[in-house]
Amino acid sequence: MSAPSAFRSVVRKARKSHKCCECNETITIGDQYQYSSGVWDGDPRSYKQCLRCGEIFEKLSHAGYDVCFTQLRDYLIDLDCKSQEWRVIVAEQIDVDSSAIAQLLKVEVGV
Repeated sequence: MSAPSAFRSVVRKARKSHKCCECNETITIGDQYQYSSGVWDGDPRSYKQCLRCGEIFEKLSHAGYDVCFTQLRDYLIDLDCKSQEWRVIVAEQIDVDSSAIAQLLKVEVGV
């Protein structure tokens, strides 16, 4: 997918339940979440991410990783982040706690 012709990302407070588009966990009423919207190839789209996934996604993107919405888990698996060694390396590169990546991938910390 090409770069969006328009893009906006804000933190919102949930007025109803949503599903994170990355980890599929429920964003409950009252939780803050990352809401991103834009126009890709003339097609408007929007995405809701829990704050953990939103932070990982944003930091990967800013570090030059080419990650797409709804593909964060697969992208990290392709980077071999299920292995603790690589998870720690990637986490240090993007300045996030490796346990946040482990939670997203649903693997035990230390494994």
